[in-house]
Amino acid sequence: MVQKGFTLIEMLIALVVLGLMILTVQPMLNMAFTFIEKSMQMEEILNNKKLGDALVEYARNRDGVSRNRLPAPVYAADDSVNGGLYDPTKTDSESLALARTLLAAGVQTNAINFDSTAAKNARVYQVVSGQTIEVPYYGSTGDKVTLTYDYGVLYATKCMRASACYKNATAANPPGDSAQITAATIASWGIAGQDQPPIAFSTLDNQKQLLRATAGRVNQLSERFVTDFHNKIRLAAADSTLNFFETNTGGLALGNVDPALNFGCRDGWYALSAANVDVLTKLGLNKSEMGVTAWGAPISYCRDFDPAGTGTWNDPPHYGALMINKNMISTAVPTVLADALIIPF
Repeated sequence: MVQKGFTLIEMLIALVVLGLMILTVQPMLNMAFTFIEKSMQMEEILNNKKLGDALVEYARNRDGVSRNRLPAPVYAADDSVNGGLYDPTKTDSESLALARTLLAAGVQTNAINFDSTAAKNARVYQVVSGQTIEVPYYGSTGDKVTLTYDYGVLYATKCMRASACYKNATAANPPGDSAQITAATIASWGIAGQDQPPIAFSTLDNQKQLLRATAGRVNQLSERFVTDFHNKIRLAAADSTLNFFETNTGGLALGNVDPALNFGCRDGWYALSAANVDVLTKLGLNKSEMGVTAWGAPISYCRDFDPAGTGTWNDPPHYGALMINKNMISTAVPTVLADALIIPF
């Protein structure tokens, strides 16, 4: 009689062999799955780095006092984007500029607000705006000035676009497992649950670059005023005591003022970019460029600086001065001496 199928012994042998194969292959399979997971995590971290750099670049290219200020995270009314970097439905100039900068970062369009998986897990963007730090005006020396900067984080989550954790998210309760980051929790904030390691970035370095540009501009102006003064005095009579610092003939005459009430200035302060001030034009300089800080805040000029109040109007010795607000993003001319950074020459 011909035997059909397998005997019990053969089946037991096959099961033992299969079990041994599984024991041998399982660690390799686990390693493969771990490698794939790690690769996907590294891809998201790399994408976060690219997008974080793009956000800082966008902030750098903004105008005026908005320069180096990060955009706010997007929480759309229809919950189509929550905690995202941008709203693709908006067409205003700021939104379009942000979209162009993000698209140029080298991340796929569909992976900017979400990861690249079919589940569309949320990529979360959080910002703490308006952080301040006092730094020396000349980098390592000089009076302290205030820089205002923004701090941001980007991280991937396991919160799917279609899930409640995404649709019910708010700025105070962002998608994923991690809490909202605030000024009070910057130092202690960290990722929670299944959220992936974050990329952190800020606009502080950019603000320091603008401070260096401002200091360079003010130094250039000081040198120009001094050079012009000496050029004029060389052409004057040998015993001349006139004040040869450039006057304003643009329509604003501030005249003789008590220096004790005017931050040490007897004649000024003239906002060099103002329409009724032509001082820089007479020196051959562009006042819309040289009359403001790198943030667009006014630079003011005094042609008769006497902080001790011991002299008289336009009498020697002659000193000039430039003044800016110590709060670098402020567009206001200082109204109290504590807010004024004065550079005499």
